[in-house]
Amino acid sequence: ELNELKKKIEIIELEIKNKKNRFDENNNEIKKLQEGIKSLKEETKKEIKIDLKLVKEKEELILKLNGELIEKNNKLGALNNKISSSDETKNKIKELDICPLCRQEVNEEHINEVIKNEDKKISEARKEIENLNTKNLQEKINILNNENEELRKNLNLMESLKIKKEILIEKNKLLN
Repeated sequence: ELNELKKKIEIIELEIKNKKNRFDENNNEIKKLQEGIKSLKEETKKEIKIDLKLVKEKEELILKLNGELIEKNNKLGALNNKISSSDETKNKIKELDICPLCRQEVNEEHINEVIKNEDKKISEARKEIENLNTKNLQEKINILNNENEELRKNLNLMESLKIKKEILIEKNKLLN
């Protein structure tokens, strides 16, 4: 009977030890939850206000400016072709002695007149190229893209904080 009592005491002591270990583990879990809650409270104090309408407006403006840039680049290509064509015409007329169409001699006055007209076309095309100013448009697009990227990052952060607040609420429920 004494051995039986000793065994029961050992079993009870083992149960007490297990319950104490479980109690310590639960206390550690509670501390971790409290630390997590404290950390989440700090993180979720940040309030980020983002106007989704502003993000959409910027995206639309970027699309519009990109369209303008494409249009200007197309015009730039056409103007450069015009300059090349005029240069080619000038070079060809300088080498002509006889007109390929009417088989008459090409005089110096006619050559100078053609060169003068082509130089005028080249000059006008270069002025138009200067007026296109695609560099500033590209810079505006880059600035808007950067601003929009920053807005999107803040939007993602806002979503993250929203989720963390929900986790905080759940952890608080676990403690109570």
